[in-house]
Amino acid sequence: MTDDEARMLTGTELDPQKLYMQVEGLKDVLKLAVSGLSQQSLRNLQEALEKVCAGSVEIPGMAEALEIVKEHSSGAPHLQ
Repeated sequence: MTDDEARMLTGTELDPQKLYMQVEGLKDVLKLAVSGLSQQSLRNLQEALEKVCAGSVEIPGMAEALEIVKEHSSGAPHLQ
């Protein structure tokens, strides 16, 4: 996410390093949360993220979230 995108989303000036750390923290939280999901929940989440990513409006972070879910699901070939 660029500084301009962050300002547009929040309406404020953000320190790029602070924003980076927040994003990395959220990715860690998502990895932890995904690790506790059942196979059905992982499948549902992956499908939902794929629909969002295929939409006409790009939502920052959704493609990265999808990659995290896919990485976690890599042990379950039926989810790929």
